[in-house]
Amino acid sequence: MRRPVLLVVRALVVAGLAVDAYVHLHLAGNYQLAAPDGIGGGNLFRIEAALALIAALLVLVRPQPSSFVFATLVSLG
Repeated sequence: MRRPVLLVVRALVVAGLAVDAYVHLHLAGNYQLAAPDGIGGGNLFRIEAALALIAALLVLVRPQPSSFVFATLVSLG
């Protein structure tokens, strides 16, 4: 019984992180306009999207507690 529950949790975490990455990538261009030559919000949004994708892949490929901790920290960010 425990195995199907873990698969559902993994699927929900991966889906949530994928949506997080998509939204950040979609909005990144608009936030970069404020500082086109500097770091700007757009680049920070791109970094957040990359971290979300890495966390999703970790949870998908290596479902260990450390992967879920990393995914939680990225989600809180």
